[in-house]
Amino acid sequence: MNIDKLVLDWYSDPANWQPHEPGAGDFDNSLLDMTKMIVDKNVLNVGCFYPNTELKYAWLANSWDAIDVSKYVIDRCKEMGYLKDIRVNFMNLDIREFSHYVDVYDTVLDFSSGDHLVYADYIIMLKNVKEALKKDGYFVTTYANLDYFDTPEAFGQWGYERRINSFELVELIKSYGFAIERNENKSSRSGIVARKI
Repeated sequence: MNIDKLVLDWYSDPANWQPHEPGAGDFDNSLLDMTKMIVDKNVLNVGCFYPNTELKYAWLANSWDAIDVSKYVIDRCKEMGYLKDIRVNFMNLDIREFSHYVDVYDTVLDFSSGDHLVYADYIIMLKNVKEALKKDGYFVTTYANLDYFDTPEAFGQWGYERRINSFELVELIKSYGFAIERNENKSSRSGIVARKI
């Protein structure tokens, strides 16, 4: 199974172009401290898909970069006329090939994009996020909760491959030089706020 192809095909399908479901977006947004993470900050959103987050928050930031591995997604985002005034820099980039950005961002957002990476690629993403963040910068990540998806079939059907539980993910993020400030577990979705130390 080629996870990259499955994910790219799904997210590049025009039939799937729509705002995120309210429940997931509400949970993601609940992890954000506007003053510390968004207002007048340099922000990177990893895997922007339909740009709900950009529409809601980008105008508050000093700068806002949004990347996605799908050229289709980036092209669609750029075509949204009302985003032009917000000054979002949409880029067709892969976080696994992002190592040339060093000490650039105050905040990196990963709202479930890391779910679509195999474990080894998630490690690459984590290393690149750490490099891209300034000291004391924030990494905010949400993910499908493996503890909730108790069968491989249910967990795998959307392309999710990072098969570690919440405790293991916290320990992994800490091992790459982050302090965990919040760890929220909400049934099928969980989230971590980590600060680079």
